[in-house]
Amino acid sequence: MATRASLFGGVGRHVVKTDALTFDLSVGLDYTEDRHFDAADVNGGLRTRYGRAEALLAEEAKHKWTPTTSFPQKLSVYPALKSDGGCRGVLDSGLSVAMVRSLSLTAGLNYRYNSDPGAALKKGDTLFVTGIAVKLD
Repeated sequence: MATRASLFGGVGRHVVKTDALTFDLSVGLDYTEDRHFDAADVNGGLRTRYGRAEALLAEEAKHKWTPTTSFPQKLSVYPALKSDGGCRGVLDSGLSVAMVRSLSLTAGLNYRYNSDPGAALKKGDTLFVTGIAVKLD
């Protein structure tokens, strides 16, 4: 089991901003540190902590298909700034359909990728979540 903490900084720009679509691009730098409860084989050595500097490249879009249906998604790529540090990627997407003014059905798909997760660990994780969202005014 492990935890991850990150500190980010960067700039972004709206490329498209309309009622039906918002599309943004972002770039920046971050520092990420993983902490493992038990020593893990990470980047060629047994470690309980592993920190690294990464670049941040991201795009984010929010589509409003109808007055009651929206589809947000974001793709972020984190290439390590060291040549042997690998690359991480994160895709978050969702669908929200309003049932009434304050209730929506939601579904989300999240995918996490790590090119060097450590020995005996998968490079990718997928999560699918459904639920009901309540809007409080």
